[in-house]
Amino acid sequence: MIDIKRTILIVLSGVLFGCPIYGYNWTENPGQGTPSNPYQISTDEQLLAIGSDPNVLGSYFVLTADIDLTGKVFDAALIAPDIDWLEAGYQGSRFTGSFDGQGKSIIGLRLEADQPGRDYLGLFGLLDDSAMVVNLRLPDLFINTPVSLYVGGLAGRAMSAMVLRCEV
Repeated sequence: MIDIKRTILIVLSGVLFGCPIYGYNWTENPGQGTPSNPYQISTDEQLLAIGSDPNVLGSYFVLTADIDLTGKVFDAALIAPDIDWLEAGYQGSRFTGSFDGQGKSIIGLRLEADQPGRDYLGLFGLLDDSAMVVNLRLPDLFINTPVSLYVGGLAGRAMSAMVLRCEV
């Protein structure tokens, strides 16, 4: 049985004392997530942390090294995934920030959904109107999914997002 008072105390302690509630501590990342000082992404841990923390989806990111995901299989978007694929429509936080690949690559991205309805499948699940993705390469991309809506290499769905000089 979950002890509600204990759970609330742990969450409040994390908020009050600056402990990250999500797995990655963005305060230790080179960069601050701003246009003039974007978060620097050089590892698969940092890349995956973007998708696991909805609080940073409006931030600025720059890829500083190629990232090799070979051997890993994902059944949802890495960034801005649909968090409840059983519910119709998009359930999650959209990516509204900026991601500059600087000509670097995310190598070996493999997306495999084993059931129909795994929608919004791609590196990004949903790019909002204000999102921007530039100068990114996705070599060796592999997608395998039964009937689903909004499936793509770079993004499952890119509203009116700005996408420039990307290779998929």
